[in-house]
Amino acid sequence: MAKLPNPSVTPQALSRLCPRIIHRLRIRPKQPDITTSEASRPPSSAIQHWPVIPCEDDTVSNMAHIVSTASPVPSEIFALVATLVISIVVLLILRHFLPLRTTPAFYLVPIFFAIFLPAAIVLLVPIDLASSARTEDDATRGIWLPERVLLVSWRITYWLTFALTWFILPVLAEYSDSGHREPYGKLMYSLRSNAQFHAMVLGSSAVGLIYIFITYGFSLVSLKSVIMALAYCWGLVFAIYLMGHGLVSIPRRLFRNASVSGRLRRLQSHAPALHEKMEDSLLTLEDIEAQVILLSRRKVGSARDFSEWIEELVEMGGLEDAPKGR
Repeated sequence: MAKLPNPSVTPQALSRLCPRIIHRLRIRPKQPDITTSEASRPPSSAIQHWPVIPCEDDTVSNMAHIVSTASPVPSEIFALVATLVISIVVLLILRHFLPLRTTPAFYLVPIFFAIFLPAAIVLLVPIDLASSARTEDDATRGIWLPERVLLVSWRITYWLTFALTWFILPVLAEYSDSGHREPYGKLMYSLRSNAQFHAMVLGSSAVGLIYIFITYGFSLVSLKSVIMALAYCWGLVFAIYLMGHGLVSIPRRLFRNASVSGRLRRLQSHAPALHEKMEDSLLTLEDIEAQVILLSRRKVGSARDFSEWIEELVEMGGLEDAPKGR
């Protein structure tokens, strides 16, 4: 009779050792030996009392998955460092064009994200492609992030870009161009200007939809197709324009500026037109200064309501000692 297993070995110990042994030795289930005689096999009563060891295929596959799965910590560190580098570059760009200390925060923060988000997409796209690649081992993907992290990153990037494009940046642009002195007046002017723009866009869209409904009939499927086509057309037009500018205009400018003599000739050719614009600007400035001086001497009507603003303009222009006959 065959020798039974050692009863001192508990089923718990065997269940812990079995996945490790199978993973290291790659043991496959042994096929029954048809040449073994019936006498050499243990009786069925003894087989029924053997401990059942949970060495199933799921356990083996789970152990293999754990061993082959790479940790996303290095990729997360790389993504954080890259994000920090992009942020520093964006801050340097803003510092080159804007005085950071005197510019209000409600200007700097939206402008920072308006530059940062497109640059971050350049980093996010290859990470997304590497994370969605189907490989046998996660370590061969390179830089990858968990699916939930990518989903949240894409949603934040999309909705922030959408809000900046259609609401925040247009409002700030009209706010800065407003001629009002008080923030409330600037804000209301900006909101009215953007409302007029959106009203024109919606009116043109309504006219286009009416034409489509009359021509092809009312259908939600056709409406959805038209909206998708317009959205793709809008994105493609901007992409073609920006790519054409970046791939053609910028290299051409760099190539032309490489020649010092040619650049000097171009500057000399633009000098007369710039001088004429300067003369026109000086004449306009003199007219505006004369109006400010006249308003500063008036004490009734609208000049009294805006007296503080007029005095501030007089101080900024250095017009306190201006002659009375000017």
